[in-house]
Order: sequence, then structure tokens, then C-alpha cells
Amino acid sequence: MKMLVAAASLALAGAALDAAETKPWSVRMADSEIARHPDPMTLDSEQPKWEYTHGLVLRALLAVGDRTGDARYEKYVRAYYDGMIGADGAIRTYDASEFNIDRVNPGKPLFELYRRTGDPKYKLALDRLRQQMRDHPRTSEGGFWHKKRYPYQMWLDGLYMASPFLAQYAKEFGEPALFDDVVKQFVLMEKHARDPKTGLLYHGWDESRQQKWADPTTGLSKNFWGRAIGWYAMALVDTLDFLPADHPGRKDLVAILDRLAAAMVRVQDPKTGVWWQVVDQPGREKNYLEASVSSMLAYALLKGARVGALDAKYGQAGARAYKGVLEQFVAEGKDGTVDIHRVCQVAGLGGDPEKERYRDGTFEYYVNERIRSNDPKAVGPFILASLETEGARVSWSEVLEQPVAWYGGAEAARIADAVLLYQRTSGGWPKNVDMARPLPDADRARVAAERTESDSTIDNGATFTQMRFLARVADAAGVQAYRDAFGRGLDFLLAAQYPTGGWPQFFPLRDDYSRHVTFNDGAMVGVLRLLREIGTRSPPFAFVDPPRRPAAAGAAARGRDAILDAQVRVNGRLTAWCAQHDAGTLEPRPARAYEPVSLSGRESVEIVEYLMEESGPRAEEAVEAAVLWLREAQIEGRRVERVPAPALPAGFDVVVREDPSAPPLWARFYEIGSNRPLFLGRDGVARASLAEIEAERRTGYSWLGPYAADLLERRYHAWRVAACGARTPLVIPQPVAAGPTPPSSR
Repeated sequence: MKMLVAAASLALAGAALDAAETKPWSVRMADSEIARHPDPMTLDSEQPKWEYTHGLVLRALLAVGDRTGDARYEKYVRAYYDGMIGADGAIRTYDASEFNIDRVNPGKPLFELYRRTGDPKYKLALDRLRQQMRDHPRTSEGGFWHKKRYPYQMWLDGLYMASPFLAQYAKEFGEPALFDDVVKQFVLMEKHARDPKTGLLYHGWDESRQQKWADPTTGLSKNFWGRAIGWYAMALVDTLDFLPADHPGRKDLVAILDRLAAAMVRVQDPKTGVWWQVVDQPGREKNYLEASVSSMLAYALLKGARVGALDAKYGQAGARAYKGVLEQFVAEGKDGTVDIHRVCQVAGLGGDPEKERYRDGTFEYYVNERIRSNDPKAVGPFILASLETEGARVSWSEVLEQPVAWYGGAEAARIADAVLLYQRTSGGWPKNVDMARPLPDADRARVAAERTESDSTIDNGATFTQMRFLARVADAAGVQAYRDAFGRGLDFLLAAQYPTGGWPQFFPLRDDYSRHVTFNDGAMVGVLRLLREIGTRSPPFAFVDPPRRPAAAGAAARGRDAILDAQVRVNGRLTAWCAQHDAGTLEPRPARAYEPVSLSGRESVEIVEYLMEESGPRAEEAVEAAVLWLREAQIEGRRVERVPAPALPAGFDVVVREDPSAPPLWARFYEIGSNRPLFLGRDGVARASLAEIEAERRTGYSWLGPYAADLLERRYHAWRVAACGARTPLVIPQPVAAGPTPPSSR
């Protein structure tokens, strides 16, 4: 068997390719797995099964598709889920009453499939899995049992199965209290499973102390099984993807990850860079170097270092581990596919001794479990680790959220070079372009030929996002070309500003509604924040030359005044803002047929949050008035739902239902003066309820949402405390009449 080895020097962000190959390892292993299992329904079973291993591999294949832009991988993934999930969200072979935490893991790819397709069956399936975890049995401290048939037991494996899923559910579907529960699971698992002497984690803990495998005093299993620790490490780095940066538990998870990384690097095999099946007993008879733990830890260490949760030295340890995986376990088969060998097929704890071999957690048990090749528990982590070595998987939406050190690295420079290529001769950038995507030579030529296009805009975050990114990379790497491009972008913003202080969506101007001053989707607010920071020399903008710096400050001041001047008065009283205003008079203006002259329940929130960052009596007066208006405009007793509707083009419908317990909502558009919510179709006719407009607009636009909830519940009060010092926050009088409530759509 010819073993495949990595290139002699494996750089952390390098593409770990054999010198004779051109395809990256992630693609080679993904293609090999599809070749081995053409039908994804039987990826790890003879019959279709809702299994955690399917979720592990399919999540990795989705990531390969994202990296390569090859639609084959998503098609393969969807074939599994479309075969397993019915239109009502029911999942084949899944029984929630088993309370098996493993059954949550296959749900992870559904978040991305739902985002891409909007198919309601994916959301319904996600909700079923979430409901299982609401009802899931727990230890006395609140830790999830591994399974109903394993009472009072927490296993390291279980943290991977459910915790990243729950954290993503909390982020995607607005359940912030769930983050606390997710953090608690990691804290409890480490509290009970960590060995204070070595820092390693035991496989399982039995609160009842009744299991034969459990120490009667501690409740712990007997050994440090590699893959169990690998599951826990992957769970930590994946959960950090979704846990808010300001969540108080984030520092706890980072500290746990750091302690675990230190412990595992101490037992990393110094010769090969990989790990043993029982990690703390190297060289013992029958113990062996094992592929799944080595792939899992390579992934966790590489990713942890990339996102800034771990010191760079652990990224280097992950790179050594990945190189070791290639040298020790990866081989090319006779048919040209790539195999990964020496994988422990399965290991657990306990069971029914009358029906099966009892898993007692001894050294002899772990080293005598079956070993096989291409087990998905190694295939999936190997693909994920490969993607880490082939370049940081940073999407354009994440380029402003990276650790400081990342901006001085190769991946940031690659993206910055693409940003330079996309810059138009006007100095601005187009919108809705993934500038983090690797550009083949043919695409680079096409993009270069489009430099003279007149599509520069501030809509959807364009231009000011590119400028912020270039400033960070220039600050870290000192590249003059990035500073020069930033300067051209700043000149574009200064030239595009109207004398009244606002900005159009596009510049040069177009002969349509985009000529209006646009508050829509945070466009003008995004520009103003950038200009204000440039004017005050906030990091990383100290490099901006003196002539441009005061120009930016002046433009920011004029823009602030334009916002204050545009605030709509009704019967002499300040209220809120329209999504767009006239460039000359600053009066409210319409945009598309379904975007009328109105007061906006969404854009006004973004404006208020910006004005809370400003000082002066006019800004304070504007905030107070807008907050009062938002309180009056809130809609009580209504809940918005997506419901299956196979007959509709989107496959779902959006309905408004009565629910006295529902939190408040705000409409996107309100009639000026009456505060009546407005719903419009493409015919431009305002209707009183969402149900009255056509399905395409009903399902394809954000009409109602909890837009002002965070502002009114948290941000406004914090601002009042800061503005008033130690005094009690100002109490806004409640309106006499109840807020408007649109009729139920059904």
C-alpha cells in the first residue's frame, strides 16, 4: 500500500497537497466518500437511518461545496435529507421518545439547507429536534443524559451531538436564554470528567454511581478514550461559532478549550504528531495510533487557533497532527479513491450484558474494539481538518469578525487583493458579491473588465464594509496598496454626499428611487459610523492623511444633521423616519411599489441606535421622541408564523395569528399620522393585513418582526443610565390607547 504524505513543510494556512496531486485533500476524500456510497441514505448503514454519523459527514460535504462552488455536494446532501424528512417535518426512523442525544447531530446541516431553500420542512424538522432537547432528561444539576436508556449519565460524545446544534438554533431563531444552557453543559462535563492531575477528560460520568463501569466514589469511567475527547474538543470550537461575543459564558468555554488543548498536546505522540486510542498510555501492548481522535483534534486545534480562541502554538500542534494523519492513516486505493485507515469502529459504556458484550471502559475493552477503514467518524473530521489547512473558511460576512492577528495573515491578504480587484474606477464597490471566494483566473479577468461599471453603492453594506476590511489589513500588514484603495473609497463617499447631508444608494446617480437619501438596511448609518471613526482617528484609521480626515468628520456631522432634519413631525411632534427621504427637502419618499411613503418600524430602530452614540440636545430629543413612537407603534397579541403550503411557489406561507402571550412586533411600514400598519403587493395598493397581498410578496419580504425589542428592552435603558449618570432612567409615559394590531391573516 502506497502511503500518501503531505508536502515537506506544512504551513498552517497552506494547502496540504501531495506534490503529484492538484486536488486538495478535502475534495479527494469527499469525492471518495461519495464514490463509496453513491446513495447517501446508506452512508453508514444498510438501510436509511437518522444517524449522527450522517450528520457529521454531510456537514463536511456541505463545507466542501461552499469552498469549491461545486453544486454536486449540496445535491448529495439534500438527497439524504429529502429522503428522510417529510413535508410535515417528520423524520424517518427518528423516535423522540428514546431521548437519544446522538439523534440531534444529523440536524446540523438543516440550518444551512433551510437558509438556502426556505423549505419549511427543514425548519419543522429542526423544531422537532429542539423539542426533544426541551424535554430531554437531565441530571440533578441540569446536564443532559446521554440517552434515556443510560440514566444519569453524561458522556463527552453527547456534547458534540447537541450543544453546537442548540447554540445555532438559539442564534438563528432568537432564543437567547438557550445560550446559558449550552454553556452549562460544557461546564458540568468538565467539572465532573476532568482529571486534575493530567487535565484529561474521562469518557463518561454516572451521577447515580450505579453503573459497573463507574467508580463508586467519583462516578467516572476508567480511561481516557481518544475519540470521546475529540468529540468534546470539536463541540467546543463549533459552539463558539454561534455563541455571542459578549455572552458571559464565552470566556468559560475558551478557558475550557485552552485547558483541554494543553492537556492533549502533552500526550500528542512526539514522533508522529497523532494520538493513541487510549491517549495516556503510549506504546502499551495492543494500544495503537488512531485516526479519528487524531483528525478530530487536528481540526479542533487548527480551528481554535484560527478563530483566536487558542494560542497560535496550538495551531502549530494541529498542523503537526494533520501532517501525521496524512502520513499514518491516509492511503490511495487501487481504484484511485482515498482511504483513511485504523479507525476504531465504535466504543461506548455499559449496555445490557444479557444481550451484548458489556462495555466496561477498561483499557482492554477500548483496544479490542473492531478497527476498520473509512469509518465516517474519521472521514468527516478529516475533511473538516483538511479545509482548515487549505485556507481559513472565512466568508465575506465574517471578514470584520476575525481575531486581530488574522488580518496580518495570508488569507486576509488574499481576500484584500480580491477587494482591490472589485473596486470600481469611481472608488466604490458593487453589492451582493462574495469577495472572500477564491477567484479562478477566468473570473479575475472578468472582474477586472468590469472596473468601469457604474454600480458602486452603499446598499447592503457595500463600500463601507470593504473600506473597514482594507483598513484592518493595512494596519496589520502595512501594505500601501490597501491604504490607497481605502483612500479612493473615502473620496467616493465624500463625493456622493448630497449638500443636504444624505447619501443616495448608488453613485453615480441613477434615474430611479435609488437617488433618494437612503436609510434602508442601515446604508447611511453604516457610512456615518465609518466617517465618524475616521474623523476621530479611531483605530485602525490613524493612517488617513490630514486633508481627508477633517473632510470625513465634516461629512459625518452633516449626515447626522440630515438625520435630525429628516425626522418626521406629525402635528408638531417628532416621530420616526421613512426608509428613504428626498435628496433636497428630506421629505419621506417611496421606493419600489410595495415600499410606500411611511414611517419605518425597522429602519427607525437603526437610526435611533446610531443617534444614541451621538451627543447634544437635538440627538437626545430625537431619541426620546422616536422611542415613544416605537412604544406607541408596537403590535401586541400577534405572532408571525411560517406554515407549510406546498401549493405556493415558495412551498410555505407566512401568516399572522392571535397569541396574547406573544412578544411585541413592529411593522415595516406605518401610515404617517394614523400609525396603521401597511402591507402592499407589487400593485402598490396598501392593504390592512398581510393575508390580503399576493403570496410572492407575502413570503418574500420582511413585513413584521421584533425590530425594536432589543432597543426598548435593553439598549435604551442603558443609554439613559449613561446619559443621566446615577439617576434612574427616564420613564416614558405609555400611550393611552393600545398599539395597532393588524387583523389575523387567517
